[in-house]
Amino acid sequence: ERPFLPAVDAVVEADIATVAGLTEFVRCQLEEGAGGYRARPTGSQSSGVLRSMSAGDALVVSPAGTAVLRQGSRVRAIVLAREAAATEPPF
Repeated sequence: ERPFLPAVDAVVEADIATVAGLTEFVRCQLEEGAGGYRARPTGSQSSGVLRSMSAGDALVVSPAGTAVLRQGSRVRAIVLAREAAATEPPF
């Protein structure tokens, strides 16, 4: 019934290196505070590192032209909590 996960605006808490030619989905933890959401990377983003997958509750979207998401930059984050699913796409 609700196949779409919501997306929120967040601020990156640490620099995140990405591949400039690819859209990447960086595993992060989201925290909501007075100033909105903050996204903290969960560690190594290597495909073989399952710990960073299990520790995350969001995916920060890094656009294809970006080599580094700088600390303090605003990003879109897809919330992975199933109970937050919606009937409309977030983008």
